[in-house]
Amino acid sequence: MALLGGAGLAILAIALIVLVLRMLLAQAVARDVEASRMRAELAEVI
Repeated sequence: MALLGGAGLAILAIALIVLVLRMLLAQAVARDVEASRMRAELAEVI
């Protein structure tokens, strides 16, 4: 019984890590898009 609970807890921990990493990746992509847009605006000004 404890082994089954430990396996379930391990799966839950891995799922949480994957969720956090996906959120960080989405945030990084959004920042990259914003940085590209700002570079384009700066190029227009110069």
